[in-house]
Amino acid sequence: MNISAIFRILGGDGKDVYNGLRRLSKKQSVENAIKQYDSKLHDVASPSKRPNKVIFVPNGQKDPITGEDILIEDEASVSRVPVSFEQYIIKQKAIFASGSDITLKPSIEKSDLFKHIERNWYDNKTDFVVYDLFRQVMAYTHAAVIFYGEKDKETFDDFRYKMKIVSPETGDVLEPFFDEHRDLIAFGREYKVEDKTRYDFYIIGESGFVEIRRFENGLIINYDIESAEPSEVFVTTYTKLPIVYISQDVAECDVTEEMIGEFEESFNDFCTQMGYSGEAILFGKGNALSLPAKGQAGKYMEGSADSDLKYVQADSQHESRGFQFDLMQKFIFGLNRAVFLDIEAMKGMGDVSGETLKRMLTDCYLEATSKQKGYLGMGVQRMANWLTHTWRELSGGDKSLRVYVEFHEINLNSESDKVTLAMKANGGLPVMTHQRSISYAGMEEDSDKALKEINSQSKAQDAPVPVE
Repeated sequence: MNISAIFRILGGDGKDVYNGLRRLSKKQSVENAIKQYDSKLHDVASPSKRPNKVIFVPNGQKDPITGEDILIEDEASVSRVPVSFEQYIIKQKAIFASGSDITLKPSIEKSDLFKHIERNWYDNKTDFVVYDLFRQVMAYTHAAVIFYGEKDKETFDDFRYKMKIVSPETGDVLEPFFDEHRDLIAFGREYKVEDKTRYDFYIIGESGFVEIRRFENGLIINYDIESAEPSEVFVTTYTKLPIVYISQDVAECDVTEEMIGEFEESFNDFCTQMGYSGEAILFGKGNALSLPAKGQAGKYMEGSADSDLKYVQADSQHESRGFQFDLMQKFIFGLNRAVFLDIEAMKGMGDVSGETLKRMLTDCYLEATSKQKGYLGMGVQRMANWLTHTWRELSGGDKSLRVYVEFHEINLNSESDKVTLAMKANGGLPVMTHQRSISYAGMEEDSDKALKEINSQSKAQDAPVPVE
């Protein structure tokens, strides 16, 4: 299917195709995901969802019959503090999923075509981009990478295909168009340019090249009514859509959305109450005859014969509330296959080896591996595939070349762990030369010079002491 056929099928004026594509939007799931990820949009932060507390206060007048204060209705503010569990969890999961780095593995070694691909990949700083790509997919349910060529480059060594991430985070609306095999055959992107709303539609045209059709404020630009064809179509040199689209059904923390909402509500009820009873409250009756001076030690207040003054304060440290918060936090992180690493959790871990810590984070690693071998890893592989395909068409090269992505997990082992393990495997003997150990330590700029000085000092210490 090409753009001309779509225009003819849907009426020929461009408006129907635009409206048809807009119906494919993931609007509802994206809006819900944005609300979860941006903690300021949580219900607990909304005055309409969490209104002020109604109280009654004296208005300064007395009831002429009873002599009691006349009370009027007033409001007292309540705590509205959202808790950003989603951001903490998603950023942690994106770090684990993207790993320490990504390596490209060619099926044919020493390939000139692969050299272009590899240079392009690392010039784009793809390792860093992948983390942010994963984070945005988890946060907003989908994101895309759009490739585009650099301009005014005269040689292959200077040229690269740059890329950018587009997602709801940047205000973009993404609308993929799939065929019956779930292959991406067209892609729409709505975005803002100053006061205009633009919509770019990518599709492979009759020429076999990718065409980009642009709408502005809902209307197609430069449409020829007489021929029922777009009068201007930007035709690229690509034969494959320069789009890598990645999506998931719901936001990453959707499974615990209600639990997080309950945690926030309980936490803010607790904070509101602590605003009243967090500090001791003085409760008194009778008449005060004297007040202590400011700063006077051993303050004492004198009262009338029927007076009484005492402190009202909590007898416990709210153990039940603490238990509730701890239990809910445990389930929120556990169900999301993440871990909460605060100061308390990190205490006493100074002597824990990297391997032991890794076992403690087994679920995080398993979750990361499942995403690398699933939809997120497939998305990164498609990025490598697009570069391979397009560079082959640009520069030529072996048609059988395949490039595979390989994720490397975050390594928690310390240098001491590595050396200890190597020496253990070597029967307790050294695993590197003296000179190499100096370079490894990185404390000396010239390891040769440092080794000579060390040997010289050692010989001087071993020299026999002259006898008088």
